[in-house]
Amino acid sequence: MKLSGDHTQRFAQRWLLTTSTNCAVDMVSLVTLLLAWLLLARRIHIPPFGHAWMATQCLQITVQIVLCRRGASPAWRELGAATFRLNSFGMGAANAITKLWLDQTACQTGRLALARHAMLMLLSSGAGTLLLIQAKAMRLSLALAVQLFVVLMCMQTNSTMCSGAALTRPLAQQQTHQLFQLLELASFSPLPVAAKVQPATECAAVLGYLQLSIGLVLPLLAQAALESSLFQEHQQQRRQCGVRPESGYMQWVFDAIGSLGEALDRVTFPAALWMLLGLLWKLSVVIAYRQAEGG
Repeated sequence: MKLSGDHTQRFAQRWLLTTSTNCAVDMVSLVTLLLAWLLLARRIHIPPFGHAWMATQCLQITVQIVLCRRGASPAWRELGAATFRLNSFGMGAANAITKLWLDQTACQTGRLALARHAMLMLLSSGAGTLLLIQAKAMRLSLALAVQLFVVLMCMQTNSTMCSGAALTRPLAQQQTHQLFQLLELASFSPLPVAAKVQPATECAAVLGYLQLSIGLVLPLLAQAALESSLFQEHQQQRRQCGVRPESGYMQWVFDAIGSLGEALDRVTFPAALWMLLGLLWKLSVVIAYRQAEGG
């Protein structure tokens, strides 16, 4: 990716100029939301507040596309991206719709039943939505705060999702238990986990893991790597032109990310990523336990 703007601008401005001038993400978001709206409306009875939320999201994306076409300021585009992320679950509207869908969805049987059950849990977790909304570019510092808030709010509804009929039937609970055991085996983390876990807690742990990994950490790691690389390019351009390199707390963050990236190779990077995912899994289990105890 080529860095837009010139070296006299702040890096935050150049980052937004580089990532906020393309309407492709907005178009994909609009088409995806319209298709989901149509398919869900044919399968379940969406309550009025659900239709209102979906209409609001479609309107907001349309406004973003218009602003993009008319060359609106990247700062306004970033504000729109933040608003879209914060409203991505519509104060519970999306979760309510998902719960209605789960109540009318059958258990996964037959060939590849476990894989299809995993896909069902992925859809139930909202991790796909959390991943998609991160494609709407924001600065790393703001993206981290906004996305963390959205993910934590989403995780609060995991117990409700796990009470859906498609996830509470005995066969579904058995499949969830298999996924739970697979993640336990894959993590190899030294953090202890109780041997006996309730089905609802196992379900919440799996959903939480999908939200934390796919919906938060992995996309932010990718953005951090890209943004750090472009920041180093920005700093180099300033040095070549005799301009003092940019400083501040984000400069320290990007330098640390760059140093970490240089220290990792083809062997250590997969190992570090595997350890990180293992820790995220244990964190998901702990959060699920706490929610079960508090509930």
